Order: sequence, then structure tokens, then C-alpha cells
Amino acid sequence: MSVLGLGAEFWLGGTQCAEVLAVKPPNLTNETVDTTHHGSGRVRTKMAALADPGNLTVRMHYVPGSPTDDLLLAAVAAGDVETFKAVVNAGGGASEDVTGNCIPLSWEPDDVVIDDKQTALFTVAVTGAITQAASA
Repeated sequence: MSVLGLGAEFWLGGTQCAEVLAVKPPNLTNETVDTTHHGSGRVRTKMAALADPGNLTVRMHYVPGSPTDDLLLAAVAAGDVETFKAVVNAGGGASEDVTGNCIPLSWEPDDVVIDDKQTALFTVAVTGAITQAASA
């Protein structure tokens, strides 16, 4: 069953960002350590290592000087660890909150072109464990 993406939200440090167009949740990935030795033959062996929660990106309308623009510029400039919440549609009128801590990496406005909307991409590095649970 597919679920329509309508209704996504992004919050940074308790403040909701305006005009969200797309949210790409973190991508938890297990890293590995190579344990191959001379007796392994011609096949590499590996063991599980640390998990990396990855990055989270949010595409938004870019409105220079707006509260969201100011918030994200300040967050990237400060480089402090912030809390985040991404809300995604779970179908049937329900939604899921993906929460955790992050380090703001970039707030990147896209090209400003004639006769089109202005958008920008906000990217954070997720640090520590993430939680996904039904929205309250």
C-alpha cells in the first residue's frame, strides 16, 4: 500500500519551518570493518561496526529574510547540536515523528530563475540515535 506524502513537517530546536516541500529522513546505515587475513582465501571477510544515522535533508520555499531563513542561517553559522523533528504521513490519517539530534551543515538556496519559485535545501548530519513513533 502506498501512502501520499502530503503533510510533512520539519522542526528545528522546537521551531516549525515554513513552506516545506520535501523531507528526506535519515538513512541509518551499518558500517563494517574488514577482517580479511592471509588465511581468508580470495574472499574478504567483515564484521559489523558502528551504525551511522546519516543526513536528513529538507527542501523548502526560499523566502529571504523570513523567520525560517533567519533560523536556518543562524543554526548553520552556530554549528551547535540541535534537536529536530520530521513528521511524515503514515496513512489512514496517522503520522510518524522522526526525532533526534543534529548538526546543521548547510542552508543552500537554489538558482533564482525567471518565472519560477525560489527553493532551498537544508542539510543536517544526524548525531546519535533516532526515534520514530506515532505522532501525538
